[in-house]
Amino acid sequence: MFEIPKEVVETFYEILHWVRVYDWVLLGGTTAFAIYLVSIYKFERRYIHDFEPITESKLPKLSWYTCEMNEQARRLGFQHYGWYGQKRKGLYKGIVTLWMSPDKLTLLVVGGGKIAGIDFKMTWLYSKVAGAIMVVTSDEPGEADVSGVFDKQFLFSADLEELCKLHESRQAMWQGKIKRFDGSAVLAEYETLERRRVYVLVERGFAKWLDKEQDKWRYTLKGSILGYIDFRRELRRGKQQSKRLSKRRPGEAIGGFGSMGILARMRDLLMPPAEIIKDAGVVLGYVVLDFGCGDWSCSIAAAEAEKPTGKATIERCSAT
Repeated sequence: MFEIPKEVVETFYEILHWVRVYDWVLLGGTTAFAIYLVSIYKFERRYIHDFEPITESKLPKLSWYTCEMNEQARRLGFQHYGWYGQKRKGLYKGIVTLWMSPDKLTLLVVGGGKIAGIDFKMTWLYSKVAGAIMVVTSDEPGEADVSGVFDKQFLFSADLEELCKLHESRQAMWQGKIKRFDGSAVLAEYETLERRRVYVLVERGFAKWLDKEQDKWRYTLKGSILGYIDFRRELRRGKQQSKRLSKRRPGEAIGGFGSMGILARMRDLLMPPAEIIKDAGVVLGYVVLDFGCGDWSCSIAAAEAEKPTGKATIERCSAT
């Protein structure tokens, strides 16, 4: 009878031990993340009237993504309805730009600014359907919706033209039931979309109002757990778009998940582009050619050095 060497048996049990350890660590990490996300849903205070108009002169420094998506909106013929900043203080410094399609069937919201010190980059397209349904198309999964009011779909790292094509195909599925926006008070219409969703959440016991004016609200424990479950469902859908994860987002020359993108950001921390431009002696009135511009860091810094008239014209080519 064949006898298994003692060393092989010991190695097998050692591997089995570490597999079990890995499983327990993975389970612990997953559980901790679930508790963390449910806690955010449960305890974060949310607002219907979360944004107020701001002038362009008071805008924070915008990410390349926000600038590019707004520029694409302009090129595609959307009508601009202003900039709006979060009224909350502290970690919440998000901004949105509101646009409307020429036929007023689509409300475009471009998100920017920072939340908890992290760049906020997300774009939504909204359309109203006769009844209570909203067709929502975005370039990120975003927050889960357990109300059933938002018919949501996302396309990772999509530019605005891609998003519009996807959204138009989804509008066509409703066979002429899409309702026009009024367009006279776009911020109020945008807030109405959220209020309608929260009303349904409250009716179903998934959320509760925190004030008599029905402006502040919070998820209940039931709504928080369902929100986490829906979030996990969105992640599974996202796996079907795994090939798009390395795709460059609008306004970024380097994909967000590649090693080159990480190196470029590390370089910008060690050698800030603004300091490079300053050392080069760039002043108002100069015309700057950034040859081999890579991820555009110095191009943007040069344009900022030329304020208020500075402008960076960047042509994409296969070499960048």
